[in-house]
Amino acid sequence: MAYTVKELIELLQGFDDNLPVHFGYNYGDRPNTLVAPGVDNAEEVYVKDSAYHQMPRVIDEDEKDYGNEDKGQTRVLLLR
Repeated sequence: MAYTVKELIELLQGFDDNLPVHFGYNYGDRPNTLVAPGVDNAEEVYVKDSAYHQMPRVIDEDEKDYGNEDKGQTRVLLLR
C-alpha cells in the first residue's frame, strides 16, 4: 500500500528542508540499475490497476469518470 499524504509528511519531518527530492526505480537493464530522477511536479490524477503493467497506471483524459469507484479508479497524488 502506498503512503498517504499525511504519512509522507510525517516521514519527511526531520529532513533538511533544502534537500532535493528524487524518486527511484529499476531502469530495467541487465544489472538492474536503480536510477533516481528528480521530482519537479506534483499533481492529483486518477489511476486504475493494470494487469499488463502489474501495477496501477494513470488514466487518460478520455477514460476518466471522476470518483467512480465501480470502474476501479482511485485518486492519487503523483510525484514526477
